[in-house]
Amino acid sequence: MEDAYAVQAWYPAARGPLERPLTLRGSPPGLARRAARAWSSLEPGRALLVAADADRRSGLRGPTAASSLAGLERSLPGAGRVDRWLVLPGTGGSHVLLPAGSRAGFRAGLHLLPAGRRRWRVLRALLRHACGPGLLGYLGLPELLVAVKGPVGRPFVPLLRKAVNPPLAVALGVPGPFRKAIVVVGGRDHAQSVLKLSLDEPSRARVRHEARVLQRLTESPRAGPFAPSLLGRGCDGGVEWIALEFVPGRRSSDRVRREHLAFLGELHAGTWRRVPAEALAYLRSAVRRADRVADSVDRAWLAAMRRLSEALHARLAGREIPCALAHGDFTPWNLISTGDGLRAVDWELSIPQAPVLHDLIHFHFQTGVLVRRRAAGQLLSELLDLARGRAGELLRTHGLGPESVVEQAGLYVLHAATFDARAHLHGRPPFEQVQWLRDARVELAWRIGEHLSGPLSCTRREAAA
Repeated sequence: MEDAYAVQAWYPAARGPLERPLTLRGSPPGLARRAARAWSSLEPGRALLVAADADRRSGLRGPTAASSLAGLERSLPGAGRVDRWLVLPGTGGSHVLLPAGSRAGFRAGLHLLPAGRRRWRVLRALLRHACGPGLLGYLGLPELLVAVKGPVGRPFVPLLRKAVNPPLAVALGVPGPFRKAIVVVGGRDHAQSVLKLSLDEPSRARVRHEARVLQRLTESPRAGPFAPSLLGRGCDGGVEWIALEFVPGRRSSDRVRREHLAFLGELHAGTWRRVPAEALAYLRSAVRRADRVADSVDRAWLAAMRRLSEALHARLAGREIPCALAHGDFTPWNLISTGDGLRAVDWELSIPQAPVLHDLIHFHFQTGVLVRRRAAGQLLSELLDLARGRAGELLRTHGLGPESVVEQAGLYVLHAATFDARAHLHGRPPFEQVQWLRDARVELAWRIGEHLSGPLSCTRREAAA
């Protein structure tokens, strides 16, 4: 259970230390009796972790059926703190823990459900408007209970030391490198703040990077339109954490709208400059990553990226590229429409100096592949239409014409493809969508390479060989 829910990694930051926790797992109803017996013999100061698996034997559990752990929660004498969550399985082995005893906390936690797929968005809407933790308790979902016997310690995060057991909702990322926990801290009527916590060594670097970016944005007089305020940061027990303002609002549209272009225009206004292509770290790093994974990827991928790299170097030699601060993962599921404009969350992949169209192209390609399942040729055609239409003013601000969009798309594809290939070198992610993106980027690399440098002198099969 510790591997699945990572309780001992994130719980101390938000609630307090867990001293020598005793872990029980099983199916109801016998689990509750085992847990009660274990609690009676537990030493003061220790914790009990109980995971109740889903009970599928009788289908839906009728409205008269009590939650398997609700009775246990009410019958733990001497408990200094008790938390109980309903567990919704996410994608790829991830989980979302929604507080079972707080409707406000439950509703705030719905923001943590996966946001990229239509079925998750529909589920979130149904849960928000039609029901609450009570109905989910009838569906036989897994449950998690954490109880501390006797006195309790203080949370690692100073922001939570004054609060008395506020409801927590938790999203646990896919097991493996870069895994993090996102904790929504609930208030009486709405969420109060958000914590992001690293759960492994690679994710510590990303959390630290996001903290630095948010610190700069928070200190900037233009920070309001961009990101949630950074409320605190630290590292305790090997867990790097940041505390953020909770930004209420609705998820951004999947289509590029004026609010997206206005956001990017504001973000670029104070950070953009021209950089010689030869000195552009964004491009040089992508080429180095391609070389590092050369022995671990298939020939077709490597041939496409090398072809694109050669075409870009030939096309951009002696040129200057307009660059600016990029969010890095500018997608609808990381953007919140507040009524006053967009706010972006999840800045851990932010790039201090990226081609100015990086975020716009990322948004277009990610939604095109993951949401609308567009083919590569259609993605490029739609991108050019966007450049000639509503995004034209953003391009003109940086002295770019529609033809420059293809060059910047090439830079983006080389960056994104090599970045993901490097990140996934030691483990294939359990998402079919990763393969969708990989295939699209290979096709885009060939098409953009051909566009920038003219017809190929050999076939793709010959180049890949």
